[in-house]
Parts: sequence; C-alpha cells; structure tokens
Amino acid sequence: MTLLRVNRHQHRHRLLQLGHQHRHRLLQLGHQHRHRLLQLGQRHRHRLLQLGHQYQHQLLQLG
Repeated sequence: MTLLRVNRHQHRHRLLQLGHQHRHRLLQLGHQHRHRLLQLGQRHRHRLLQLGHQYQHQLLQLG
C-alpha cells in the first residue's frame, strides 16, 4: 500500500518536472521567436522606408 503511494508521488513529481521543463523551453522558444520577428520587422520596415524614399524621389523628379 505504501509502495503504491510512493510510486504515485514520484510519478506526479516527474510529471511536474517535465511540465516545468516543457514550459521553460516553450518560454525560451517564444522569446527567441519574438526576438526574431522583431528583428525581421525592423529590417522590413527599414527596407520599406528606403523604398518609400526612392519612390518619393522618383515622383519629385517626374513631377
């Protein structure tokens, strides 16, 4: 009887540990992903701004 209880306790402990590790990894991945998205967004915005400037310049020359 006590053996079963100990086993169940260990099992729950392992599940909690695994859950914690999993959550930690998910948080890390999420953070990396967000960081990459921000970097990409910044680069993209920079390119869009450059293109916009070129476009304005062309319009001014044409106008």
